[in-house]
Amino acid sequence: MSVKDRDPLTGHQTTGHEWDGITELNTRVPRIVWIAIIVTHVWALAVWIFLPAWPLVSSYTKGVLGIDQQEEVEQDILRAGLARSDWLSAIDEMPIEEIRADPELMSRIAGTAPALFGDNCAPATARQRPAGRAFRASWTRRGSGAVTPKP
Repeated sequence: MSVKDRDPLTGHQTTGHEWDGITELNTRVPRIVWIAIIVTHVWALAVWIFLPAWPLVSSYTKGVLGIDQQEEVEQDILRAGLARSDWLSAIDEMPIEEIRADPELMSRIAGTAPALFGDNCAPATARQRPAGRAFRASWTRRGSGAVTPKP
């Protein structure tokens, strides 16, 4: 049986590997690292059991808790539609001149328009515009209220 070399500074045994004069020490993995790995694996196993986690051919694993975010999203969409129904119905019924003359309605529209544009229009026009800040800085509102590029 051979005697392994010991590092004179730390007293740890070496592995026998050496790179450019640096000898690799044969030290144990710190206990906190093993604890973190074990906790991570236990957490992953708990998530797999309790929450929807794995896609299947036509569905997914439901999990023990039975959480269904699709139903929650559908309810949120219905609530948002009800919250916006008062001013959206006004937009449908009023002519454009009356809408522009109503400051309360215009403030609601101005607050909601960027998000609606981003959700509905921006993906369709993405091929026609440059990206980044230069794009946002180069577009202005003209008198008609339409967003058009600067010449």
